Amino acid sequence: MPDDDSWYWCFTHDRPEHGNVCRAMDRFGPYPSEHAAREWKESRDAREEKWEAEDERWEAWPDDKPDDNP
Repeated sequence: MPDDDSWYWCFTHDRPEHGNVCRAMDRFGPYPSEHAAREWKESRDAREEKWEAEDERWEAWPDDKPDDNP
């Protein structure tokens, strides 16, 4: 068993792997558990939806700058 106690999603094998099994460029992680590694897509999608909603709120915020035109 590798010294690394973390889990990763391996794109080469399309599965979660425990420790540093495959090259870093072929995996996402680290994750705290096998389940978290397996659910990486759902976690990413939820995070991106949240960020997009925050961006929309930010862009809809009124501009508090004074008009440049007198």
